[in-house]
Amino acid sequence: VDALSAETTVGVAPTLPETAHLTHADGSVSDVAVEWDAIDASFYAKTGTFTVKGITQDDSRMPVEATVIVNGIDLSKATVTVEPNEFTADGAAKEPAVTVVLDGATLKEGADYTVAYTNNVEPGTATVTVTGAGKYSGTVSATFTIKAAEPGSTLDKSKLQALVDKVKGYNKADYQSGWDAFAVALADAQQVLQNSTDQQEVDKALSRLQSAVDKLVKKSGDSGKTDGKDDGTQKPAAKPGSALSNTGASVFGVGITAVILLAAAGAAYAFRKRRA
Repeated sequence: VDALSAETTVGVAPTLPETAHLTHADGSVSDVAVEWDAIDASFYAKTGTFTVKGITQDDSRMPVEATVIVNGIDLSKATVTVEPNEFTADGAAKEPAVTVVLDGATLKEGADYTVAYTNNVEPGTATVTVTGAGKYSGTVSATFTIKAAEPGSTLDKSKLQALVDKVKGYNKADYQSGWDAFAVALADAQQVLQNSTDQQEVDKALSRLQSAVDKLVKKSGDSGKTDGKDDGTQKPAAKPGSALSNTGASVFGVGITAVILLAAAGAAYAFRKRRA
């Protein structure tokens, strides 16, 4: 029996050969009709190969097999969108988001395709290549631009980094309002720090984070401190009557001193009188 085969595309039932070319024992040949086994749709639901068994419909009732090749849906006509499609070179690899649409359907990265980037660091034209996966096959590509940085221009993230370092240890449990907006702004700022971007985006991230920090409202009585001015220690309160006791002691001391002075004066007078 000559080899039998068929090709199809994912999701499409294959059309199998109607006949098999047989060579008989006496050397004669003939094309004989074949009855094939039923094919479950799961066999052609993904790319790959499988075999189908059949029986020739002549007196020999010879068993035959056909190999079916399942090709993926071709991606070559897909539309690939890259966003953003322009960057400024800063030494970091650029990997913009990719959207792939085929026949009106948006495909899913990982399940339907994989993405690879080339020439995506230095100034020039970078390429993103989409390769089919799962039930898709073939490749399609798109390009984006990396511009050279202007002479003397620098990307300053120091202020944003300092603010992130200052607030990243804040605890949600310490605040009664404003936390959700703060958490979003902090995550955005950390993303901007991680992925080199232009100065305008850095400045916007800094402004958003500072605004969110300013709107945080702390729960009352958390630490017993007010703007860090109170050291949090309590000074012992004066005991009732202590002020009065101190005053009494002072008065008593003055009285004793007066008595001593009067006695001394009297003694001096008596001494002078005796001499006279």
